[in-house]
Amino acid sequence: METVEFEMHPNDYISCKEIHDLEGFDAPIFALAGPVKGGRVKSISQFNYCRETTCEVIRQEVRGITRRGLKTSKLYVVMNRRMYRSNPKGGAAVFKNQVLAAQEMVNAVERHYGWALTRVYKTKPVKEQQEVPNREQFYYIVASKRWMKAPAMLSLFLLIFRIGRFNSKYRFKGKIKSINDLFKILDRSGSRAPIPDDLATFGDLGPKRVRLLLDNYQDIFGNRGMKKLYYPAKSHRLFTEGIQSACDLESVDRILNTKLSKALTRDKKK
Repeated sequence: METVEFEMHPNDYISCKEIHDLEGFDAPIFALAGPVKGGRVKSISQFNYCRETTCEVIRQEVRGITRRGLKTSKLYVVMNRRMYRSNPKGGAAVFKNQVLAAQEMVNAVERHYGWALTRVYKTKPVKEQQEVPNREQFYYIVASKRWMKAPAMLSLFLLIFRIGRFNSKYRFKGKIKSINDLFKILDRSGSRAPIPDDLATFGDLGPKRVRLLLDNYQDIFGNRGMKKLYYPAKSHRLFTEGIQSACDLESVDRILNTKLSKALTRDKKK
């Protein structure tokens, strides 16, 4: 795995240290970034643990509310594992396997639809930011622009990377060779055992609806620009606008609701 230097804007650096001090939240955190230049990648947002907050960051960039240099030719994300004081188990090797398991999951989707494959890089902090918590557990992710085309797609992408952290329990890594393998592993709706939060979220979405959303990606999203997709209703922010609202047919994006509903109707007639 290649390594790149990671530099955070001073405000992003402060927010990263602060988010590590929060108790009671067991999930990776994400920040948007730019492309690699001279072996170094820079953050263009603060770290967030909420998928839809990251969608809101993109909305503000594509609408010109903020101007931190978002590139839309590809999705550039940095992912970090929080060091929770109450649950310090698991080290760098464990988290690396979790990240690679998630990469296998998204790669299965990408191979099925012929998209460019997501790549993952190890990072090291610049020398001025050595005090960042968990500095050996930052990963730089470069993915197809299709994953950032719309809030629902970005939300799904980050959800899958969050699900990767359950690799230690369910042993996903090495078992996902196709998109069918992916959905078989992630659909635990029939399980009687307690299901961790993000896996439960995936089950609540209705795996068939996720699959239909992906199958009909071009019809639902392909012909619309990001400005419209990230601003589907006037004065609406995206803190609740992700894959969950899309699969529930409750998105403020009425075109998405209509087209996914029609896809569900066609599927029922098969």
